[in-house]
Amino acid sequence: MMRKNPFLFILFLIFVIVNIADMVSTHFILPGESNPVYILTKSLAPFYFLKLFAICFLGFYVYRNVFPSNVQYYIFISILVLTNLMVGFAAASNSYYAIYHPEYVEAAANVPDSVKIQNYGFFVGFLFIIPIILSLTCFYIYDKSYKYTVINKEYYKQKKWWQL
Repeated sequence: MMRKNPFLFILFLIFVIVNIADMVSTHFILPGESNPVYILTKSLAPFYFLKLFAICFLGFYVYRNVFPSNVQYYIFISILVLTNLMVGFAAASNSYYAIYHPEYVEAAANVPDSVKIQNYGFFVGFLFIIPIILSLTCFYIYDKSYKYTVINKEYYKQKKWWQL
């Protein structure tokens, strides 16, 4: 798998590691867990199933390494990078609060499920959805406008003000 696309493989390897860390860290904060899958089912089995499904699903695309367009490849990379950031942050904060501030976990256990789900949605929106929308908008504009742009490095090599 590594011979095909080492950058994609490394992103996927980080994805696997942060998801395993998230699955382990969830056990430490179980009373205060805010993942909607866990809240709605009151079981870790669907949570683990979705994590493993995501790992297998994305792993298939990493192994296959075939994408229909630059935009879809960019979307895939964006999803991996932002998910690594989001899940890594969640796993780190789970571990931090479980070890250093167990009183917060106890307080979170008393928060109503609807508030936990609302805050989880804000967390996902802030760290994932807003950045991916902005990023994809920029790339879409770049992809559609690139054919109208002239790239000429030699032109700028002639300009003294451009050379520092």
